[in-house]
Amino acid sequence: ALGELGAWTAWLRENGRRSIVLLGHSRATNQVSRYAAGADAVSALVLVAPGVWSHGAASRRFAGRGGGELAPLLAEAEAMIESGGADDVIGPIPFLHCDDAAVSARSFTSYYTDDPLFDTFALLEGNGLPAIVLTGSEDRLSDGVEVAVAGLADGATVEHVSIDGADHFFRDLYAYDVVEAVQAWLAEIERP
Repeated sequence: ALGELGAWTAWLRENGRRSIVLLGHSRATNQVSRYAAGADAVSALVLVAPGVWSHGAASRRFAGRGGGELAPLLAEAEAMIESGGADDVIGPIPFLHCDDAAVSARSFTSYYTDDPLFDTFALLEGNGLPAIVLTGSEDRLSDGVEVAVAGLADGATVEHVSIDGADHFFRDLYAYDVVEAVQAWLAEIERP
């Protein structure tokens, strides 16, 4: 995703755009935050339905879904990769939101490795960009976002909007609520 974001932002810059706002939904909130942390082309971020990440919580969820201890399986997947078996399949195991998935060792490690870059809110704090974080009141995948936003060192650059009744996907009229909130926020941050 980072390479594609780079290609599109380069194209926008080449075509005269100086103010580039990236929007990500769910897992893509982490991808746009990762990209923005290393790019000077981005002026603001819109994060819709982000999750709050910690390796410990991911390990507990994995075990709680019947996957057992994460560390040994992660070590096995890493060993498979080191021996040339990155595309070898592990499973059936719980993977992300699937209960019985068959996934490559590379995919498994890419989502379960203890990597601080999975922490979207640490990236957000580190890049200092203005950001709006939108969550749905009925979205259990975004639990803890309000606390994460409040915990940022400079809460003045990050705004949190909870859309009452929306779930993780902001279906139907909730999408309009997202658009209206983003438009109002952009108008506010673009004032001279």
